[in-house]
Amino acid sequence: MRLQRFIPQFIALSLAILTLVATTPVSAAEIAAPANIGSVSAVGSVQLRGVGISEGTLFSGDRLNVAPGGYAKVVLGSGPKVEVGERSDVTVSKGTDAINIQMTSGNIAFSGNGQKPVRVRIGAFEVTAAGQSRGNVAFVGSGAFHVRVLDGAVSVRNSSTKQSFSVGKGHERLFSLGDPSQSGVLLASASPTAIPAAPAMPRRQMSGRAKTALIVTAVLGSAAAIAVLMTKNDDTDSEAANRLKKAQLLSNVAAVSATAAETSSTAAAVSSATTSALAIINANATINLPANAAAKLALQNRASATVSKANTASNTAISLQAQINQLEAQIEASGTITQAQQTQLDSLLAQLEVARKNANDALNELDKLIADANSLAGGTIIQDPNLDPVDSPNVASPSNP
Repeated sequence: MRLQRFIPQFIALSLAILTLVATTPVSAAEIAAPANIGSVSAVGSVQLRGVGISEGTLFSGDRLNVAPGGYAKVVLGSGPKVEVGERSDVTVSKGTDAINIQMTSGNIAFSGNGQKPVRVRIGAFEVTAAGQSRGNVAFVGSGAFHVRVLDGAVSVRNSSTKQSFSVGKGHERLFSLGDPSQSGVLLASASPTAIPAAPAMPRRQMSGRAKTALIVTAVLGSAAAIAVLMTKNDDTDSEAANRLKKAQLLSNVAAVSATAAETSSTAAAVSSATTSALAIINANATINLPANAAAKLALQNRASATVSKANTASNTAISLQAQINQLEAQIEASGTITQAQQTQLDSLLAQLEVARKNANDALNELDKLIADANSLAGGTIIQDPNLDPVDSPNVASPSNP
């Protein structure tokens, strides 16, 4: 009986405790503080958690998308600053020992303050910037990324191969996301006062292997043109965004310059190889038989047309190279990027595309000429020069994978 008398009292007490716990207020600071890791200010089209912003609070796990022409500056509560360029897609989270940035496209710059390091993850790679390191990480095309360091040192580790690299002050490296043998290529000095131009292609006949090496060199030249853009204490977001656009435009100019040099070199090599092939055709006894007179004349005419097309492509590319160099100097000297500069680059690119196509067409015609001449001679009298076609330049931006 005594137990039955206490049951209602026990139930009432339990309900009172549950009500008290359920209705106890929880402050907004207690909810938000663990996840709030910084702030974002934006110029242009920038989305945070899928919503367009001009500024906002950054929480751990947030995704930041910067559209073409956009720019975002991230100030992390733990101290580091990060700039995010256009066409960038990053996810920022707070780890136990570092600020983690998962990067799937784009161009970011980082500046540490000696507290928590910044760790950038790209594919199997981890780029860790500790202390007061300053520099940037940028995609180069879709198969590589570039690390550049202005101050301090940055470590890069491939979690798959267990390879580790160190990039010190004033240096930069290119890392391949596909071919491990191309990872960690040491580039030139990363001095921010000069943006190196892409190297010119030598005018000579090239083997397939040599051509590949030159194309890699051109890519490295384009990668080296990526400027590190660190936020200054006295500049505005608009000023920082303009600096980023300037560096990206210069990177595009470098890519176009490299393609122009490659077009000129390839076209010149085609012209030289075709001239040599014609000499062999004219000297071959079988081809010179009276029965082959018509076929020989056709080969001679085709060879002359191929040489003419190749020379035109080479000369056009050389002319465009001079204009590209002038545009590059103009952009470097200007304070603000103008639409006229972008329009001029677009025009040069369109003209280069015609020259590039002509160079590739001449190369195809050379291959067919060699095959037909060898067939008419009844054996191999002309060797394949092993020339590769010229690819279009990747001018979207180093931020575009």
